[in-house]
Amino acid sequence: MSAPGGHYFPSLPFGFDGSVANSPGAVVPVSYNMPAASPPSPQPFEMSSPGAESSTMPLDDPSPFPLYVPGMPPAGYGVVPAQFEQPMQGPAFAGPAPGYAGPPPAEESAWARRRAARGKPRWSVGAESLFLTEGSNPKGPALIQQVSNDAVLLSASQLDGSRGVGSRFTVGRQHSERLGYEFVYSGLYGATQSASFFSDNNLALAGPIALASLDFYQADNMTVNYDTTFHNYESNFVVTPDTGLGSFVIGARFLYWKERFDLQSTDSDQFTSDYVVNATNRMYGGQVGWNGIVDTAWGDTIVKLRGGIFGTHASQGQTLMDLNNTFDLRPATGGFDNRTSYLGECSIIQSFNPAECVDLRIGYTMMWIQGLTRAPEQVDLTDNFDSGTAIYSDSSVFMHGFSLGATFSW
Repeated sequence: MSAPGGHYFPSLPFGFDGSVANSPGAVVPVSYNMPAASPPSPQPFEMSSPGAESSTMPLDDPSPFPLYVPGMPPAGYGVVPAQFEQPMQGPAFAGPAPGYAGPPPAEESAWARRRAARGKPRWSVGAESLFLTEGSNPKGPALIQQVSNDAVLLSASQLDGSRGVGSRFTVGRQHSERLGYEFVYSGLYGATQSASFFSDNNLALAGPIALASLDFYQADNMTVNYDTTFHNYESNFVVTPDTGLGSFVIGARFLYWKERFDLQSTDSDQFTSDYVVNATNRMYGGQVGWNGIVDTAWGDTIVKLRGGIFGTHASQGQTLMDLNNTFDLRPATGGFDNRTSYLGECSIIQSFNPAECVDLRIGYTMMWIQGLTRAPEQVDLTDNFDSGTAIYSDSSVFMHGFSLGATFSW
């Protein structure tokens, strides 16, 4: 507020010469050895800022504006001569210091780094262990019965739940933000199920062929071993459109599926012989799919879907031996078929990122195939000239289980 010869300010506990008032915290008027002046008349209050036009505010109240200092009560007013006013200067008003580049950028989160790296050109290599279980029963005839009462002890439809360990390897290249490709191998090695029966001279094959044999009629022990193996090869393009709906997959797949059925019979009065059936499926075709990723603070949740139509060449071959596997009770025979098969696969994976280039993964995989030739379904216990030559290739299989592994990228 303007006044002749100076400006009015509240009195402070110290003078402008640096001296301290009589007692700490005391509030006294400030003076500068000037004659007493009458209270100033109301004047317009001027407000201005650098680079802006000044403006005025009329004052209806003749009393000056009080200025409150934190921790101190309002005080009286003294006059400060105009010659003591100096423009405010200091670092806060002098602009940024030379070389000052501004505040440091906020640290990028691991989630943001993973998301940014996903679209950059890079290679990746992954390896996983598969722990799979067969969750579907084959069709087929009765296999083992008792001689005394013809009671069936085992049929082909009871052979389910084979378990095995496999692996999956993936090599991928992210070519650009929108395009990548991958090569995948997965395999299951010898998923096995076994069953054994003991009865003194009371076991036989459940069909007419038993009466033509020595080792498969009135046997003491019969054991069934059922093994499944597959090898899967894929080559896929992965396209990521700018829609936020995940990535779309198109590619080719070859699947080799093999099963072996072995029924071994032991007669303590004679010998041990085997009835062996092998079934193979070679599936060639194309597939499409989708990859979805949900980012989390600790890693990614990944969903992979695949589906395809395949041309399948299926075959089966069998041998039935007797007299300690020295006599061909049924010479090696078999059959083949060409048909269309269908495959669907789903994997749900949770990844954890201990480092930017490493993903630890745990997941669950499910695979279903329709149009498959399975070994237990080819068992033929008739005793005709064409026995063992037919092939049944319209079966299905469902495999599922956990996966555990890691992926490295650079």
